[in-house]
Amino acid sequence: MTTHITSLEAQNVLAQSQPLTVFSQMAVNVAMTVVKWETRARTRRALSKLDAAQLEDCGLSRDVAYTEAHRPFRKD
Repeated sequence: MTTHITSLEAQNVLAQSQPLTVFSQMAVNVAMTVVKWETRARTRRALSKLDAAQLEDCGLSRDVAYTEAHRPFRKD
């Protein structure tokens, strides 16, 4: 079973620990960025697979969903 933690949970854990070295801080920032990008990519893939009824339930048009689903993962 895979356990997922949010970036906020990770930040809380880091805030309670001893200060990190500059290299460690950079590594954590890179890891958090990669997680954020992966989450966006996964969410956009899921959005692209919704049918018309599901999009209507979300209050989205097909055009809006298409535009969002095809945005690059690194774009917020």
